[in-house]
Amino acid sequence: MSGASKAGCLRAALLALAVAVPGGTASAGDVCPQEKWEYVAPASAGWSGEGLARVEDYLKTLDTKGLVIVQDGRVIYEYGQPHASREIASMRKSVLSILVGIQHDRGKIKLDKTLAQMGIVEDKTGALTADEQGATTEQLLEARGCIYLPSVGLPESWVAGMPARSSCKPGERWYYNNWDFNALAEVFRQQSGSDLFDALKTDLAEPLQFEDFSKWIDTRYRNGVESRFPLYEMRISNADLARIGLLMARGGDWCGKRIVSREWVERSTRPISKTTVRNLDYGYLWWVAERSQQVTFFGNKPPGRSFAALGAGGQYVFVNPELQLVVTHTVDRENKRAAREVGYTSFGKLLGLILEARGNPAGT
Repeated sequence: MSGASKAGCLRAALLALAVAVPGGTASAGDVCPQEKWEYVAPASAGWSGEGLARVEDYLKTLDTKGLVIVQDGRVIYEYGQPHASREIASMRKSVLSILVGIQHDRGKIKLDKTLAQMGIVEDKTGALTADEQGATTEQLLEARGCIYLPSVGLPESWVAGMPARSSCKPGERWYYNNWDFNALAEVFRQQSGSDLFDALKTDLAEPLQFEDFSKWIDTRYRNGVESRFPLYEMRISNADLARIGLLMARGGDWCGKRIVSREWVERSTRPISKTTVRNLDYGYLWWVAERSQQVTFFGNKPPGRSFAALGAGGQYVFVNPELQLVVTHTVDRENKRAAREVGYTSFGKLLGLILEARGNPAGT
């Protein structure tokens, strides 16, 4: 029997077991992941076996390394290596948004605090202008800082498209700007008094019972000559990313424990800015599509508001609170020679197939 066949048989056995053991038929509101995810037979949750077969057929044409579908707190379907930690690229920013929210709830992070008030008044290229020093924590979260300076991790292909320095004042323009995002880690450290990766471990990984995460192995700062603010890199598995997605789908509640306030979840995932990425909106480091505003998620129209963490190459966490649906998708970014990008068009088609398998066809 091939490795793929063995994996398929194991998944089938787990799914069958989920409805045979006590707790396998718990109502949606009662299901809470513990140390291990609970699996459920897709048909018992209203999913189409033929539809999921089409999902799998399409996945085999992509360079997907891991995919997990969670609904109502239980795993409906998984593919590839869901427990392999992957470099999540820019999805790190959405994780940071949650960590900022936790500290904001505690009264430590003030959204109106300016860079000048935190003593962030220069970078390796020299002093920030008076306007740049006036950028607030909230404006950096919104990608509206208007500080167009070199940053660590900025792709060379993006440099030419960056707006001219001082072409706007903080708050006036949305631009997906690595300088804002990297500086936020220093803003987080100064205001919270905690290192970002320490907070990731104690405020998310531990209470959400990540299965595959090690702070020592899966996090690192990457410094560069461009800026004093390093890139903060994270490796998180699909299974653990799904825990983050479920936390957000449930408004910040985890097993009856409040991790981050519902107010922050709603505030950070509301549409603040129109973007240049497939017409998606942007919140606090989350990409947002709201059906009532006719904003589609890569061509799909799930009910209510959907939001996502997106990372280069094919890293996605899609969340729809109304459906209590979470989809995580990763590629192997660390093997860049072998990996093929799973771009927005491909993921949009994949998401459409998933929604159809659930009985909520895309575009309806």
